[in-house]
Formats: sequence, C-alpha cells, structure tokens
Amino acid sequence: MIEGVTRYGTYAGCSYLAENYFKFKYTNKLVLEWIDSDGSKGYSLTDQIKVLQE
Repeated sequence: MIEGVTRYGTYAGCSYLAENYFKFKYTNKLVLEWIDSDGSKGYSLTDQIKVLQE
C-alpha cells in the first residue's frame, strides 16, 4: 500500500519506488520525503526524494 499527504506526494513516491524497486524489494515499510525542488507543486524528475526510514 502506498499513501501520501497529497496526490503529488503519492505520485512522487510511486515513481520513486518504480525506479528503485530493486533496492527495497524486501522492505516492509518505507518513509519517503518528497521535496518539490522546482516549485511546480507537482512531481517532476528534478525533484528530490529522500528515504527517511526503512
């Protein structure tokens, strides 16, 4: 299950996991922080995503 505070955060998390699934294949829980680097208020490839907790 993937949850986000906003639809853009949820989309950012899904995109990040789709690109990095092999790193977290055996992880049960993951907390991500999405940083809207370009101020677009939507997910873009220039945004930063940090793993806060595994």
